Amino acid sequence: MENSQLKDLQEEVSEATKQYILTTFNSENGMKTYYLQMSNIIRSAHINPPIDTEYNSLKKLSKKLKQYCTFIQTLGEHEWDKGIADIQKALGIYLMQNNIESKERKQTNQEIASQLQFIVFLSGNINIIKQLHGILQRHLSNVMLLLSSYPEHNIQE
Repeated sequence: MENSQLKDLQEEVSEATKQYILTTFNSENGMKTYYLQMSNIIRSAHINPPIDTEYNSLKKLSKKLKQYCTFIQTLGEHEWDKGIADIQKALGIYLMQNNIESKERKQTNQEIASQLQFIVFLSGNINIIKQLHGILQRHLSNVMLLLSSYPEHNIQE
């Protein structure tokens, strides 16, 4: 990625961060409250989640945010557009065979077209994926900062 593109992307992420997530807090306590609430929301998929200490809630949130970051980063780094021509070429050879019935060929072609549309959609929205990654990274950094304020736990880990 060129420097100007990287700078543009960083500006987009910064702007998205300002619009969609709380990044400035009046106090560390305010930040802690925000992320403890986020932890409860993320973990609300479990019925009656166990009551945890603040530290454990933040630790679980950091683990979940790391998973989200890894997933979103993988989506953002994949070169989606480069695979389209290869898929079309490989499947084109298959669909040109004489022993494939017209109905099967048409159905296969429709299914392939649907998958290719999704790949084109992903490749066209790669900046959104990268923005999401930046937002999640910002959250993760904040949670890691909060976790570092619990020195009694950091000694053991």
